[in-house]
This record gives sequence, structure tokens and C-alpha cells, in this order.
Amino acid sequence: MGGGLAKSVLKSLAKRADDPQTHQQISNFLQNTPKEQWQQYASMAGLEVPEPYLDKLTGVCQKVTPKTIRRTVRSTKVVVYLVKFFRKLSKLIQKYKSLIVLALLLQWTKSAMLRPMPIDRAAAKRQAKAELKAAMKANRQQKKQQQQQVSKRR
Repeated sequence: MGGGLAKSVLKSLAKRADDPQTHQQISNFLQNTPKEQWQQYASMAGLEVPEPYLDKLTGVCQKVTPKTIRRTVRSTKVVVYLVKFFRKLSKLIQKYKSLIVLALLLQWTKSAMLRPMPIDRAAAKRQAKAELKAAMKANRQQKKQQQQQVSKRR
């Protein structure tokens, strides 16, 4: 896949970014750089920066501590990890998209078929009473028929 030198440089930068001594050096540099120096850096880069922005930049840089650098490095690593993870997840979903949709469709169908029908309690009670009444009537008729058969035999 290439990029061997670039990967090597990025790995060494990542190792240096974890070093507490590097955090201290960066913090000292940012805190001790005056506004005029920032103006020189901007002009070397070919940028024209207004005074109010330089004041804000200097104020922000003076508040940077090794602790804030450490937090920033850590949160950046987490974000990079999450981006890589979601890229891999996205590729996996793209690869198996049709199977995932089929599995979800089958699961939905299964749950729809096995879902119990909603029951109206009052209607269920009426139906149970009607069935009980019909069963008792059938039982009475059966007993009546048995008595008639017994009486015919005598």
C-alpha cells in the first residue's frame, strides 16, 4: 500500500507527542512567544493577520499548559481511532449489506408471525361465557340422551 516513509514519520511524531518533556517544551514555547514573533511567523507564511487576532492568539497560547497538550493529544488519538473504526465498520456493512437487510427482514417477519394477537378482555370474557354455556348445554343434552337410552332398555 506504499507510504512507508510517511507512516514512519507519523509514528515517530506520535511517540514524540506522548512524551511529557515534549509537552513541556511546546508549552514553554507557546507561553513565551510574544505577539511580534507571531506576526513574523504569519508574514513568513504569507499571511496578513490583524492586531486583534494576534492579541487573541497570544492570549490563547499563554494559557496552554502541558496538561492541556496531554488532553488534546489523548482526545485526538481517540478521535483518530473512532474514525478508523467507523471506516472499517462502514466497509463491512457495505460488503454484507444485502445479507444484513435479509436477516433484518427475516427477523421482522418472524416477530410479526409469532406476535400474539391483541385481545380485548371484555370480548374474551363474553366468548368464554358463551363457550361455557354451549358446553353445559351439550353436556345436559348428552345426559338426557343417556337417560332416555336407559329408560328404553327397561
